[in-house]
Amino acid sequence: MPSRWTTIGVLVGIGTCAAVFRTSAQSPDFNSCTADMYNTMAQEQRVYRSVLLGLPKAEHEPLGSVRHLNDKSVWMKTQKNTWKSLVNTNTLTDMLVDGSSETDRISGTRTRRGIFEIRHTSTSELIPALTQSIRAFQCRLAAICLTIQQAPTEVGPLTKVQPAGCMQMSFPTFTGCAFTEKTNPALPTDMYARCLESADALLSREISLLEMTVAYDAGYRSLLQFAGAFENFTNALRFPLLRPLWDAATILGQLDRIPCFISQCD
Repeated sequence: MPSRWTTIGVLVGIGTCAAVFRTSAQSPDFNSCTADMYNTMAQEQRVYRSVLLGLPKAEHEPLGSVRHLNDKSVWMKTQKNTWKSLVNTNTLTDMLVDGSSETDRISGTRTRRGIFEIRHTSTSELIPALTQSIRAFQCRLAAICLTIQQAPTEVGPLTKVQPAGCMQMSFPTFTGCAFTEKTNPALPTDMYARCLESADALLSREISLLEMTVAYDAGYRSLLQFAGAFENFTNALRFPLLRPLWDAATILGQLDRIPCFISQCD
């Protein structure tokens, strides 16, 4: 389906170059509404992946890491304690990046420990948390689409929505999607349908990536468990095994002292 992959491509591009879009008041039109929609989806995708993989402090990030700030600007770590803007030559320190990084709109956190970073546990024990995370991501995507649907009737800065089976959430009102039936009678319905299609495509891709990640994590943890068990086994049996082998080697060294009375000894 070309339209589906086109939507994913646009979403990925906006996710990495979110600085292009602005959150200031916009006149309702197709481009502004699309930018608001994809920009918000990209932010929720980053939050979801930070829940799985974690989001450390800026000083602990490796070189090449990318961070999105509250003003929608994008920064890359190029040196120790140095973050460079992707649109100009400005730089920031680790402390400034930590203090201005975008926050989770629900929990308000900036850094967190990921589910896959939990140690001394099996992958099967992580399944409930992983399932809940993908469900929460699905709820947030559905909330974005409801926010777009209610944009024409909202007058405040925030829109409260509650998808079926999810908690109530608040999103900034998408002023770019506040179409009127007189000027654009078909756009509200079209944008809501486009949002549902994009959300479904993004969710399906993240589920596929999660399946591969879980398979890798299960194999890696199983290998670590086997290596630990084997190390304990060798440590426990090292002396009981070495003693008989040493005695056998000692006996073999003394066989030349036994007299031989057959011709084959020569």
